[in-house]
Amino acid sequence: MGVRVNRIEKEFILKRILEKGTLVRILSEKKEIQGKIVRFNDDFLIIDYLQNDISHLKIHNEVSIFFVFENNQHTFTTKITEIKEDQLIIAQPEKAYKSLQRQYERTKSTEDIQVSFQLKGKRIQFDFPKTENYYPLTEPEFLNNFDPASIQDLIKIFQSKMKRIVSVSKIIILRNKVPATYEEKILAKTGKIIWIPFINDGFLHKNEYPGISFLTYQKLIDYEIESGTSRSEIGSKLEKILKEKLEKGIYSQLYCPIFYHEYLVGYIYVCNFQARKEEISIDILNYVYEFSKILCYSLKTHHYFKPKKTEDLSFSLSLLDISGSGLLFAHPEKNLSIQLPIHTNLTITLKIGKRKMEIKSLVIRKYKDKKTNYYALKFMKITPEDFRFLYEFLYGKSYSIESAVF
Repeated sequence: MGVRVNRIEKEFILKRILEKGTLVRILSEKKEIQGKIVRFNDDFLIIDYLQNDISHLKIHNEVSIFFVFENNQHTFTTKITEIKEDQLIIAQPEKAYKSLQRQYERTKSTEDIQVSFQLKGKRIQFDFPKTENYYPLTEPEFLNNFDPASIQDLIKIFQSKMKRIVSVSKIIILRNKVPATYEEKILAKTGKIIWIPFINDGFLHKNEYPGISFLTYQKLIDYEIESGTSRSEIGSKLEKILKEKLEKGIYSQLYCPIFYHEYLVGYIYVCNFQARKEEISIDILNYVYEFSKILCYSLKTHHYFKPKKTEDLSFSLSLLDISGSGLLFAHPEKNLSIQLPIHTNLTITLKIGKRKMEIKSLVIRKYKDKKTNYYALKFMKITPEDFRFLYEFLYGKSYSIESAVF
């Protein structure tokens, strides 16, 4: 990352670049504009921007600011608080850094990027549908009246409550099964909760509940396109699905997946019929979601997940950020930390859309918190074609030495 700048030094640097009229680079949403800091205090900074097109900037967007002071590259990340006709107002950053070691700017990970790698060895495979993602299992914060010690008691408590508030609730386990229904296939592919509060309103267009990953209309369109459905047919197909639900008397519906590592163990199905005419609320969704994690944890502690066979050791990674020269990922498995000491060479598979890249990398840094281990990788060998594609995807512009290297 570089050397952190203390508060007094940061104030001094901001004052000097304001006086000198130093240009700063403002990066957000893979686009870059330039500007000059014209005023600042303890709460905010005001920047006069030089470009006309700032349509990609929105209030509360995160932005990264880069500038050179005394032949040293500096950066900080903050959020936009206000956008005026010719000025950008951003929050005073808590942290700033200098002497950056990265050759290229970091960008936040997106769902469009998938990273994996293999190590020599064996790992356990289970009798459940395998997904494309990895879902770490941690000890949940138990809700009132939930005790994972007894699976039967756990399910009885859940079913007793659900019987009072919804028309139907079922726990479906997919051991030795292949996803067969439309909804099961979506759960396995996307890993997202399917929540339709009111069938007449259709699929939700916006996720307004941070921390809950449910299927939006756009994600459903993406799924259909990837499944081979033509764009012209998607709308009518989704309308037909909703119409069939209405004909079955469904008023509101919820499918909540249960994941164990990269496996779809099953799901919880909740439904209200027209006779009840009550939406499945966000409170019910939260209750079901928390129960799904507690149930999975209970199944694990009772040794429900028995291995089917072993296969080559393979890891799908939780990507935190990535640049043109490396990436940072997290993984909860403790054994992985033992097998990946500093200076380990490995080949990662980086998948962006339909493009798959094999990149030789080196572990250059590790650290951990109470639950997760973090690993920083440096790209050691990547083909020129893959690098140009990656650079354009990350930064929204064609690669050039002048624009990329500090």
